[in-house]
Formats: sequence, C-alpha cells, structure tokens
Amino acid sequence: MRSDPRSHEATLGTLEQISITIAKVAVKNTVNVAKSIKDLNNTGEISVCMKVCNIAIDILNSVGKTLNHMTKMDKDDMQITLSGAATYVATCDDAFEMNPGDQMPADLKEASKIAQGLILVVLIIASRP
Repeated sequence: MRSDPRSHEATLGTLEQISITIAKVAVKNTVNVAKSIKDLNNTGEISVCMKVCNIAIDILNSVGKTLNHMTKMDKDDMQITLSGAATYVATCDDAFEMNPGDQMPADLKEASKIAQGLILVVLIIASRP
C-alpha cells in the first residue's frame, strides 16, 4: 500500500479503496495464472478457479462502489460479503483438493493464497469503526 501515493495521508475510506484495488489485482492475477495453465488433466479445476475468482472480483467491485455511503447495517453486510469473496477464491484450492490425483500448480496455489490474504486485509480495514 505504501507504493500508492494516496496512502501517505489517507483516511480510512481511502485505505479501504486502495486495499480493494490491490485485492482485485491479486484476484485478477489468479485468473491469469489459471488461464496460463495448459495441463489438460486440470481443465475442470481451472474452469472452477476462473469462475469463482470472477465472482470475487464482482464482489470487490460492488463493495468498492458502496463504501462511501454505508450505514451500520451495510458495514455488517459488507463483512459477510468480503468473507464470501475470500471463500470464493479458496474454492479454487478446494477444486484441486477434491480430486486427489490432480495437483494444484504451485504458481496458482501461491496466487490464490495472496488473493485470499489481500481480501482479508480489506475485510480487516472495512471492519474498523
């Protein structure tokens, strides 16, 4: 976040927006890594990864649009929604775990882990009063 010039004197709202942007980039990277995998044995899992990551991106876009005008109830709902976004990305990992014969490529596993962690950062920042 320090690399973003807005972060130096940022309000909590600005930090939320910055963290959402960074999380979206990480989730998009997970999609791109999934697209780059050419192993024909993993096509089902890759398809799942791309679908669930795109849902997570949609969620992050939605949260980003509502941040500036939220009520207390909206904030509570947003925490649930962001948890859902992290869970969607984790479903990518689960798809491989359900098929013991298919190994999740290391670069996809790392991209997914980073994306999940950054969504949780958004959740933590958004949970602040």
